[in-house]
Amino acid sequence: MPVMVKKNRMKSSGGAPSLQAETPSGANPPVPGFRLLLMSAAIVVLTLAAFWSVSSASFVDMDDNESVTANERVMQGLSAENVRWAFSSSLIGNYIPLTQLSHMLDVEIWGMDAGGHHITSLVIHILGALALFAALFKMTGAFWRSSAAAALFAVHPLHVESVAWISERKDVLCALFWFLGLLAYALYAEKRTVSRYLPVLSAFILGLLSKAMIVTFPFVLLLLDFWPLGRWRPFGQEAPSRLAPLPLKALLLEKAPLFLLVPVFSVITWSTQSVAIVSAHAVPVGQRLGNAAVSYAAYLADMLYPARLAAYYPFPLKGVSAGAAAVSFIVVAALTAAAAWFGRKRGYLATGWFWYLGTLVPVIGLIQIGGQARADRYTYVPLVGIFIAAAWGLCELASGSRAARRALSAGAAAAILLFAAATRVQAGYWNNSVALFERTLKVTKDNWFVLNNLGTIYYREGREEEAKQFFREAVRINPLDTNSQLNLGGTLIKDNKFEEAVEHYKRALALKPRSSKFMNALGQALVKSGRLTEAVGYFRDAVETDAEFSEGWNDLGHALFLTGQFQPAIDSYRQALSLNPEMTKAMVNLALAYMELGKFGDAEKNLTKASALDPDNPFILVSLGEVLERQGRYDEAAAGFRKALELTPES
Repeated sequence: MPVMVKKNRMKSSGGAPSLQAETPSGANPPVPGFRLLLMSAAIVVLTLAAFWSVSSASFVDMDDNESVTANERVMQGLSAENVRWAFSSSLIGNYIPLTQLSHMLDVEIWGMDAGGHHITSLVIHILGALALFAALFKMTGAFWRSSAAAALFAVHPLHVESVAWISERKDVLCALFWFLGLLAYALYAEKRTVSRYLPVLSAFILGLLSKAMIVTFPFVLLLLDFWPLGRWRPFGQEAPSRLAPLPLKALLLEKAPLFLLVPVFSVITWSTQSVAIVSAHAVPVGQRLGNAAVSYAAYLADMLYPARLAAYYPFPLKGVSAGAAAVSFIVVAALTAAAAWFGRKRGYLATGWFWYLGTLVPVIGLIQIGGQARADRYTYVPLVGIFIAAAWGLCELASGSRAARRALSAGAAAAILLFAAATRVQAGYWNNSVALFERTLKVTKDNWFVLNNLGTIYYREGREEEAKQFFREAVRINPLDTNSQLNLGGTLIKDNKFEEAVEHYKRALALKPRSSKFMNALGQALVKSGRLTEAVGYFRDAVETDAEFSEGWNDLGHALFLTGQFQPAIDSYRQALSLNPEMTKAMVNLALAYMELGKFGDAEKNLTKASALDPDNPFILVSLGEVLERQGRYDEAAAGFRKALELTPES
């Protein structure tokens, strides 16, 4: 429970109240409100200039289908039923009900216009930057330093992925509540009452419902208690804050409600992402630790020189280089030691570095999720710590002379503008899927994931030969990628290379032996190659593994039909229709089986129903015409044949 004590309120002669002045002496005058508004407007304009190209960008073929474009619930918009669904389901392995509701609201406002969805993410990002500016200024009173840190957050190229990728709405939404929570905490620290504590708790809960990465929020508050708030002074340091110090026990106790939520949402996240967690045998602990060290260092390098950013960084198939891991570990350890040592007197170094180090823990890869080594989006909130350390540290270094301060101001402005320009370029790569994936291939190597995705796009566009080459290359690089194996098998079937396709499907199934989808795909390939008895076996395995797999029941029926087992085929088609009553192909298949048994009435009934659902399907019309002809109803049959010819005159 929050600890409540009586405390005199601080008063300011004007401008915004603050807990810490620009300098330790506290001699700086309060900042007038119009300067705050002017700086806020500058951050907004600069961010819009850097990111505005996303307003004309498309959805991308990387989770946007599951998040929005093929998510039936989201496409229906907001409703009481969909709100209940959002709070009782997960999305792509994440429990993010508030994020799902934001996508539904977008559909209500923008429909399926991708540009509108992008604008929403950009607006949330801008609000987050302003909330960060307000929180830092409230806690420190340091106008220019807070401005610099917030501006760097707003326009840094490493943050393009979070803003320009609609599926990462959870990042910008979570960060907004995170920074609002910091601002609320600054107000609470001035006067510790329940009414001021509740906004902190509420912001944390809303952030958790947006993305679970905010679980480190209570730990960040403890860092802020050390610096800049000065509520915790373990080294007896003199703090510039006018707040009275408290024992660590009291600071932990007041955050107990926050800490209690951490394991709850950690368990929820673990359970929803369990299907994506990579086996410890696939990525040993040593490799994960090495990759974590490399990632910490790589993020810092990309922060300074963001020239080769990518949508996907594949985990090295040959493992992380021992040399790279060792060097990265030494660098990170040295920076940690320096932050701990010098941070005793310069608290911004300790708070900034340990903010970066700690907030990355949930996504640094100690538990490997998916096949990526790292991701730009993971730096969205963690880099704020580095921006804080840089802004305050450089200002202190330049405090000795007016010339140094002018040089620093010019350099900081130039750096922010350069980052904004780089962000504008990087955001352009997110204009569409092809541009994004082709850029990623240029700046990474052995990127089997992107090769497969690009091949999928080309295949959909009818560029089948190019697609097949991408799939072959993806399989060559990573034979363990089941999606590439399946997609290559699909293109080979199109080329009538059935036996080769069967081999790729078998490899995919060997990697995921309990996948009904893979069993079914292999069965389809075996049907194409004429190996019907084997196909029946795999189709049976598929429906035994997943009894509600309607496609599997239909395909089993088709294989049984081809082997002359008409009654078992009918039973399978009926099962498919009981699971999916509007599956027209199962109705047609059932009708054809009935025709083989001379049950023309039953065949007509199913074809009539299929025709009602798909009235312009010439195959259904011809099949119905044949049934009517078999029953001597020639005029009705002729009418059906005429309509089929009108739809397909070339036949």
